[in-house]
Amino acid sequence: MTIDKIYRLIADFTSKVVGGYISPTQFNDYAEMACVNVMRKYFPQTPEALRFATTERVSNDLNALKKVAALTTNVSGQITTPADYYNVLKITATATGDKIDVVEIYQEDDRVGSALLPTSTGKIAVNYINFFQIHPIANNVAITFVYIKKPATPVYAYTVVSGRPVYDSGSSVQHEFQNMAEIDFMQEIIKFVAPHLKDADLLQFSNVVKQEHV
Repeated sequence: MTIDKIYRLIADFTSKVVGGYISPTQFNDYAEMACVNVMRKYFPQTPEALRFATTERVSNDLNALKKVAALTTNVSGQITTPADYYNVLKITATATGDKIDVVEIYQEDDRVGSALLPTSTGKIAVNYINFFQIHPIANNVAITFVYIKKPATPVYAYTVVSGRPVYDSGSSVQHEFQNMAEIDFMQEIIKFVAPHLKDADLLQFSNVVKQEHV
């Protein structure tokens, strides 16, 4: 669904149900914050986030954000995350296709210094956010890095004609969410428009959106 259609749906719902008006500028501000909230919903900032990232819902709803990067370890055994990196999905050794277990920083010492010490076929990757430390440490190892990128910030661009905003498709930026994530995105905007809206009203809006997809 284009950002124009989303804006019109939300503007219509705001007028009929909330009894107000949402300007394109307000919409853009809310859309930016809504993106942040949707991503936090899919990837909560907990150690369990990595397990959640592999669920079918993430694959279906955030498929447009999925990317694959060919990386190489440096002399310290590290790979730097891409500039648009948001969350890791899978890391493998390119040469063998062996999966590399992703662990959090607090798990590193136990995994490296215990009976679970990695071998050449049992690597681990420690998540330091801006980079991943690969164990055992080795230079110039080819790594296949599958990840979710940061979503583009949606923008409803417009010109003013006779005092009214007119959609400018060429200058607009479309959102990148799919399926339920798209509905989540719109619901988050509605929550900013009317923070005291009842769940029944949100459900009504969701039903309107689903009808648009039929």
